Amino acid sequence: MDLEPLYDKEVTCPNCNLAFYSKKIRSRFIRVNEVFNDYSKDYKDEQLNPVLYEISVCSACGYGFNEQFDPILKPSIKEQFNQKVSKYWTSQDFSGTRSYENSVKTYKLAILSAEITNQPYIVRGSLCMKLSWLFRTMNEKQEEIRFIEMALEQFEDSYKHGDFIQKSVSELMLLFLLGEYYRKVGKKEQSINYFSKVIQHKDKQKEAAIVEKAREQWQEARAM
Repeated sequence: MDLEPLYDKEVTCPNCNLAFYSKKIRSRFIRVNEVFNDYSKDYKDEQLNPVLYEISVCSACGYGFNEQFDPILKPSIKEQFNQKVSKYWTSQDFSGTRSYENSVKTYKLAILSAEITNQPYIVRGSLCMKLSWLFRTMNEKQEEIRFIEMALEQFEDSYKHGDFIQKSVSELMLLFLLGEYYRKVGKKEQSINYFSKVIQHKDKQKEAAIVEKAREQWQEARAM
């Protein structure tokens, strides 16, 4: 029997504790054509893009989340989510094969869920970033830029508060992403500033590939 690219992974909703299945892609079926400067990828088969299936959505309460989300520890936070989202939620099933349009919905639910439940800034920024990647593949430039700008805001806060450390994101990587996304939205001064922070960083020897890429993108930013 041939192995299917998609498989069901059992997850538990952090908000209402419902156990359900969410599709994931087996790694052997993920084939990359190209890796871009912001670490997004072009896949040989656009339908076998793991970003499409990163978010799990609870059909019972509407909570969208991924593996980076922190648990909801306070009952008052759950109550707040239930009053703002679950109360108005009409059950939707995202457990099957996903189109790009359906995946966009899952990310928007996850961004809303992350905001209400006070997830770390780095988690919120990563959600906005990956949603911008989907819009890029869909050739929706305006929406891509909108979510890049939202990601920048969250990444700035993550850098300021240092919450990226608990999610195993290096400071060099975060600084690079800030530089690259400011370059993408045409903010030359901010872009050069963050690329310079990477190039001059005390830990630059530990992540030489990022530093080298920052040098290349610093030149691109200066030429804007």
